[in-house]
Amino acid sequence: MLAACGSASTSSSTTTTVKSTSGTPIHGGVASYALPIGEEFSWILPLENEANYEDYDSNVESGLWRPLYFAGARGKTGVNYKLSIADPPVHSHGDTEVTVDLKQGWKWSDGQPVTTSDVRFFFELEAAGAKLGDYAPYVPGEMPDDIKSVTYNGPYSFTIHLTHSYNPEWFTGNQLTWIYPLPRQVWDKTCATCAVGHNAATPSGATAVFKYLYKESGNLLELLTK
Repeated sequence: MLAACGSASTSSSTTTTVKSTSGTPIHGGVASYALPIGEEFSWILPLENEANYEDYDSNVESGLWRPLYFAGARGKTGVNYKLSIADPPVHSHGDTEVTVDLKQGWKWSDGQPVTTSDVRFFFELEAAGAKLGDYAPYVPGEMPDDIKSVTYNGPYSFTIHLTHSYNPEWFTGNQLTWIYPLPRQVWDKTCATCAVGHNAATPSGATAVFKYLYKESGNLLELLTK
């Protein structure tokens, strides 16, 4: 079930492509994390639940998932657009609309491109999680409450229509950095043997997909070997 994304032009089914310090792409690699005594990794999806919302789980997630906008670099604050999946957002209409263009070339580990379909999948699941009360990062009044609607302009562009105007720097740094494109082509299903499709396109379907993925995320061994 795991599908990391990278910007390399080629990738294999379960390998994440990274870059060496020399800038030469390499496959694989090992990341080491320090854990508190008696603790262990317990969550892997970038849609955290209340019980497993820990810093060390978030650190692992950040090594597996690239957010729409990558925050910080080498001790610096702000958005690192070089490491982000999208170009700088364009705020318009009195800061009530935000248009985002995805960079072409980002691919999932199965070779499929990262598109607005994956962004839409995230929004669908986030809305379901917020309604269920199981999505830990949810703060009433913020995303998804501050989004009136989203227009998908094509496979690499979408526009967010906000409930009212927001400071562009705040919205980019505190909302857009929380968006994680998710691989609809393998995860939009409600059980292990169910067909993948657009199940999350309806509120009830999104709830079913959300519950299934949350259940699967609790079984890390099974998740990492799929």
